[in-house]
Amino acid sequence: NTLLKNTMYEVLVIDMDRFADEASDIMEICSIVYMPVLDNYIDKIKVQNFLDYLNSSGRERMAEKIVQIKTPEPDIVPKGSSYIDALMYGAMGDMIRDLKEG
Repeated sequence: NTLLKNTMYEVLVIDMDRFADEASDIMEICSIVYMPVLDNYIDKIKVQNFLDYLNSSGRERMAEKIVQIKTPEPDIVPKGSSYIDALMYGAMGDMIRDLKEG
């Protein structure tokens, strides 16, 4: 809640690995949770295990908020640019802007 009270943004992108302990608290206050997924066997199992955990622990509502998305491959960082610029103005940034508009 502190995060939301201290910002004027309507949409937040959070690396949940950094907030693993608070993940369920953060997800609880979100209306939509976009979950990037990789198209491989191991990651599909991890996602399914997570969804099974949410459903078996009485958090079905939280599981229903999750929208799985395939993210584009990261762009090559042009010489003289930063990695953040490449993310923001490349295919990844375009995908995030499309999600916000749609």
